[in-house]
Amino acid sequence: MTSGMSLILLQQRLGTLELKRNDDEEADIVAWASTAVQMAHSWKQRAAAQREKVNEKELEIKRLHEQLDEFVKASHERDRDLLLKFAVLLNAKKAKIRDQQRTIAELQGERIYPMAYFCWPP
Repeated sequence: MTSGMSLILLQQRLGTLELKRNDDEEADIVAWASTAVQMAHSWKQRAAAQREKVNEKELEIKRLHEQLDEFVKASHERDRDLLLKFAVLLNAKKAKIRDQQRTIAELQGERIYPMAYFCWPP
């Protein structure tokens, strides 16, 4: 070991395994080890395939989030444009109503005064 560094060893007991001896069967350690290695290799391949699928799904989710953000942005822009157009239209209608009210007031004013002049007592 180098000076200033220490080695920490952690151990944890996971459980016990009892192997009962059967004199009728011969224990084939090599076959058992070979089967264990094959199973481990198979599980590693499955894990790698699943990891690849997860990565593909994460990329798809990222792409869908980006697409959703674009749709939301486009929707906000469209709503803003519609509100601006509505405000312009509303202001134009208000101006037209004011002009019509002035015209009505002027026309009523012309009619009222001559009628009032004729109806006024001497």
